[in-house]
Amino acid sequence: EVDTGVLRWSSLLHTSEFFRRNVQYMEGPKGDFEPVQKLVQILYRHCRHGRSGSNSRDFGMMMNGSFSNDKNNNINSSSWDEEDVHDDELCETLAVALYDIGEFVRHYPNGRAVIAAATRLYKTHYYYSQSSSPPSVLGCTKDIVMQYMQHPREEVQEQALSCASKLLVQNWKAVGNEK
Repeated sequence: EVDTGVLRWSSLLHTSEFFRRNVQYMEGPKGDFEPVQKLVQILYRHCRHGRSGSNSRDFGMMMNGSFSNDKNNNINSSSWDEEDVHDDELCETLAVALYDIGEFVRHYPNGRAVIAAATRLYKTHYYYSQSSSPPSVLGCTKDIVMQYMQHPREEVQEQALSCASKLLVQNWKAVGNEK
């Protein structure tokens, strides 16, 4: 499903139980977290900056807040392609991708650390390298997720907020014990 770029809610694939049992497969066959990278690429491809033909340097600009539509460096609703906003199937794909990334972070033993390490690697690579290609799209995950919190569709906003909160939790065992 991730390879097609079209994600649909499924009572089999997109559940907490599914991720708890199968999260190790998110490492990918090469150990480079390719399935997670593909999820992030889906999100990036459909945010304003990904659709504008931006290059890999734009990831760095996005991380610094250089992309904006107002004086406060906020992404507002006009940042989204109107056709995409009204495309129910695309919005479902975005919501599912956000959910899956959040569940990866929640259930993979070092999921949050994988994303954080990729972000540090990305920033180091971007700022200190003459190369025009980033080492991993995972380095921008938090920034991309934060953009989707301002998406005009409520389902996408809710999943972005949930995903962002999962990216922030440091100890899921402690959260689980409070229930």
